[in-house]
Amino acid sequence: MHVNIVHDENIKRTVHVTRGVLNLIGVWPLPGDSSYIRIVQTKMLRVLCQALLYFIFIPGILKIFLKESNARRRLKMIGPMCNCLMAVLKHMMLIWRSDRITDCIKHIEEDWRTTDLIEDRKIMLGNSRIGRSLAILCVAFVYGSGFSYRTIVPLSRGVIVTPQNVTIRPLGFAGYYVIVDPQKTPAYEIIFSIQFISGFVQYSVTSGACSLAALLVLHACGQIKILITKMETLTNIEYSDKSANVKLAAVVRQHIRIKSFLSKVEEILQYVCLVEVVGCTFILCLLGYYIIMVREI
Repeated sequence: MHVNIVHDENIKRTVHVTRGVLNLIGVWPLPGDSSYIRIVQTKMLRVLCQALLYFIFIPGILKIFLKESNARRRLKMIGPMCNCLMAVLKHMMLIWRSDRITDCIKHIEEDWRTTDLIEDRKIMLGNSRIGRSLAILCVAFVYGSGFSYRTIVPLSRGVIVTPQNVTIRPLGFAGYYVIVDPQKTPAYEIIFSIQFISGFVQYSVTSGACSLAALLVLHACGQIKILITKMETLTNIEYSDKSANVKLAAVVRQHIRIKSFLSKVEEILQYVCLVEVVGCTFILCLLGYYIIMVREI
């Protein structure tokens, strides 16, 4: 079997954006020779990320159903809570399918290692470049817009004084903390900081899922293009050619390998995409409602 001597560099360039984001939430596969301490650290990181997401979601739900009595204000809070719930579910789905993610990454590494033809490498590099660009664009957009909402928006509003002469300092996410008053110092600063970190986790989950999808789908597209190229070369071969059977067998093996990879990609992304489609559709409906109600006011 021929080996691509620069496959390590190709793999690093292909996965470095996705790996960087998914490592932050403990989803990127660990090497096979990882120590017990590294495995425990990854599991603790996953638990910590879930806890930070629940730190926003649970107080928000408590405020909606226990503290807030105005129906319109309740609906205004449902949108951000739905976005947070989507992050919780997607993180759980990625952890649940971590074994399949490991298989797909190994599959990608093997494809890069065994691809020695210059034409095939050009196809894979082109798709890798597109996937990396999509991942960078997604990360930049999600983090930029998310942190603007978490920091710039609440801080730009400044201190609000109600008609009852009550001073309110805005938070990124309103919530009911039961035994803690989030308006008092240092509770406000602590909660604001934890919400900022929780937002970092939430946006890492969102951008990580999109980056992973771009990585897997673009790699599959590259392999399909290579398969098409191999099939086209078969049409130019004489049936009496002794190498025809060898090339035909290579095409069949490539086809089976791609189908196996696509089945794993489907298992990883199907529920993540379901959460994304249902959640985003619901949020768009809420945004339409918010716009209509603001115009009426």
